[in-house]
Amino acid sequence: MFHVVYRVQKNDLAKIAEEHSNSLTTAEFERMYHGIMEKGPHEWLMVDYKAPPEKRFRHGFTKVIKPQHIIKDAETESDPTPGSDGLSALSESRAK
Repeated sequence: MFHVVYRVQKNDLAKIAEEHSNSLTTAEFERMYHGIMEKGPHEWLMVDYKAPPEKRFRHGFTKVIKPQHIIKDAETESDPTPGSDGLSALSESRAK
């Protein structure tokens, strides 16, 4: 079972985040969502409930977003660094 989240309004996003954030806080889930939506007009977030928790969130079908990247970035938000959206960190780790 999975849920696909396309562009939604703020109040709907809050409800979706409460229901599907799993181990993330609502704020971390919303941050992950906005990081994906900033990539382009046809982007979407998938929550895959058949996948293990560390692979549950995906950008599209194939890009796995690891929750620890989102949590780490939220903790260091007061000290922003380039590529600190969680998605860039995942891309950088794959490039190595």
